[in-house]
Formats: sequence, C-alpha cells, structure tokens
Amino acid sequence: MSIRDYFPALDQPQLRDRVELVAVCDVVVDRAKSAAERYGAREVWSDFDAMVAQTSAEALVLLTPIPYHFAQGSAAIKAGKHVYVRVDSSDEEIARTKELLAGLGLAVSGVSSKTDFLQFDEAGRQAMIAHSKATVDLSVRLGADHATLWPGELIEPDRSRQEMLDAIVACLRPIVAYGAEKGVRIRLENHGDIGRNTDLMVDILETVDSPWLGITLHTARADSTGRDMAEVARIYGSRIFHLHLNDTIETPSGPECRAVGEGSLDWSAIFQALAEAGYDGYYNVELGGSNVDELISKSLAYLMRVLPR
Repeated sequence: MSIRDYFPALDQPQLRDRVELVAVCDVVVDRAKSAAERYGAREVWSDFDAMVAQTSAEALVLLTPIPYHFAQGSAAIKAGKHVYVRVDSSDEEIARTKELLAGLGLAVSGVSSKTDFLQFDEAGRQAMIAHSKATVDLSVRLGADHATLWPGELIEPDRSRQEMLDAIVACLRPIVAYGAEKGVRIRLENHGDIGRNTDLMVDILETVDSPWLGITLHTARADSTGRDMAEVARIYGSRIFHLHLNDTIETPSGPECRAVGEGSLDWSAIFQALAEAGYDGYYNVELGGSNVDELISKSLAYLMRVLPR
C-alpha cells in the first residue's frame, strides 16, 4: 500500500516542498532500502521500536496490519510523534484508545470522514449512507458528539443545481436522523466545490432542516462567490458547530500556510462574527508545512491572546 499509494502521493509537486519522507521501516529490510532509495528517505529501519526511539521524523504514517496499530500508535504518541493511523474497531482497542488520550489530558472532539453525497444512483447513495453511519458509530464509541463529513467534491456540470441539491439531501436525511438517534451532530465541512458554494450549503441546511446538522467552518476554504470568511461566518451563524482554523498568504506559486494571525485573514472580524453567533465550541488549528510545530506554537500563542478565557 505504501509503495502503491502513499509514497507516490508524497512525490506530487504540491507536496514536495511541504513534506519530506525521512524514514522507511519494514520488517523486510531490503524492501525498506528499495523504497528509501526510490523515494529519497535517508533512514532505513527494520525495527519499529528502534525507529520510534531514534528517528528524526516528526510524524509517522502507520501502514502496518490494523491489529498492530494501537500498540504502534501509542508508542509513537508517547515518543512525541504525530501519528496518522486507522483505529481498530474492536471494543478493547477503542477503550484503550480513550484511556491513552485521557492519560494525556486529551479527548476526541469529533470524527471526520471524507464523503461525497453527489450520488445519483441508488447503490452509490446507499454505500455513502452506510459509510457515514459507520462514522457516527465510531464517534459514539470514542466519546465524541460530532462527526464531520464532506458534502461533495466537484460540481457536476451536466446536472442542474436542483438535481445536485436533491442528491445531497437524499443522502443526508437518513444520516442526520441516525446521528440524532445516536446523539451525534453532523457537521458538513466547506471543502470541495460544494462546500465553497455557501449559497448551496445554506440551501442544504435549510432543506434538511434539522438542529442535528450544521457546519465545520474551515477558514482557508474561500467562498466561491468572493465573500470574505467573516461574512461567511455570519451567514452560517449558529449553524457553525466546529472550526478548522487555517491562515494563508498568496504567493506566486499559490496559497502558503501561515500561523493563525500571521496570514491574510481578518481574524478580528471573524471572531466578532463567531461571537455574534454565540459560538462556544472547539477552536481547532489545522496547519501544514515543514515547520508545523512552530506554526502551531505561534497560533496557540495568538489565540491565547485574543480569545476570551
């Protein structure tokens, strides 16, 4: 999987300057050496524990068999590494995950899953509904009361606006009803063509018309009509359930990530809009880049200064 999917993805132009493949670990050391040579990693390991203790990598992606993920992920977290990992679905592993997080003073604020509700056939619709319900179930088991889903990635040029609205709502209604039954609110993130179309997103919310459906507002996802993020926040108002804070500046090569408060966004106006909406949820900082730890530290310091305690 790593050679087929993950390593080639890291070699894409948009990631080359943001992500460095530092190390490869495989119980078959020749396979690790081959991958390292092919994709430019400078460290080769065949012992996972030794790698976690000694590697200079800041984050680990676990692509080992799922039954190993809890133990390996726990070891990596305790070693101060960021970890990308799938959570095993057994009750024992879920309980141990919650225990580990509690010991670190952490809790799961929500579970997120990439979804696409622009499904125009029944089989695709039912598959997306089942996937989303499984995300709700995982939220419950991890003690989270929110699940974030994506509305749809691309606008369908050969479909009318009403057809797209109907398709998304047909998926969402049973998912939102299931979330309400389980005590989990559904948050649509403003990702993709659909998510950046604020007018269409409002129509989705109003058509489903449920207090269990709202928005995860990602501040770097510009509105497709040119509205600034403070205006978008005012439009969504009390329907904002969660925040993903991200700041950028425009460069000749495209948007470049900055610490919150150091980019181009008018945070004073955004926070004022959130205050007017009565927002009292999490302020989640979502950043990327090679200096992510520095960006997070600066973002935290800024938020501690400007947000009411």
